[in-house]
Amino acid sequence: QMPWKTAYDINAASPIFHEGHLFFASGYDTGCGVFKVEAKGEQLSMSEVWRSKVLLNKFQTCLLHEGKLYGSDQNSLACVDFMTGKEDWRMRGLKDGTLILVEGHLVFLGSDGTLKIAKASAEKFAPATSAQVLAARCWTVSVLNNGRLFARDNVDRVVCFDLKAK
Repeated sequence: QMPWKTAYDINAASPIFHEGHLFFASGYDTGCGVFKVEAKGEQLSMSEVWRSKVLLNKFQTCLLHEGKLYGSDQNSLACVDFMTGKEDWRMRGLKDGTLILVEGHLVFLGSDGTLKIAKASAEKFAPATSAQVLAARCWTVSVLNNGRLFARDNVDRVVCFDLKAK
């Protein structure tokens, strides 16, 4: 166990475990961190590798791809190095969105219903495509099934796009 106190006692984003390290992120001015997990006999111990406010995820779970964390938090979309917490890039205005990773590409659905698809890169976020696909608040993670992307808003609308190459 390790204390991870947040405002309102909310910890909605899922942690990520990778190569003996555990990543947590929470919003409401708490921040994020990576902790090394080690077995000591029958017990587990955790030691802090880094902790900062570089990501403030309220409910959005980050993605880990090739050593980089990609996340859209309460402020922006960002890329952060998993082992150091160093920010590689940040895109203001793309906040409170959700991400999925598809064949090395980030599929971002903004809370405003904007869909953006870009190659996952530690250098920059450069969408190859962008479209307004929904009008109401969107906080649900999109789903890809058999080449079709399903996205929904928090009200009553679902959209489907065929992403298969023709």
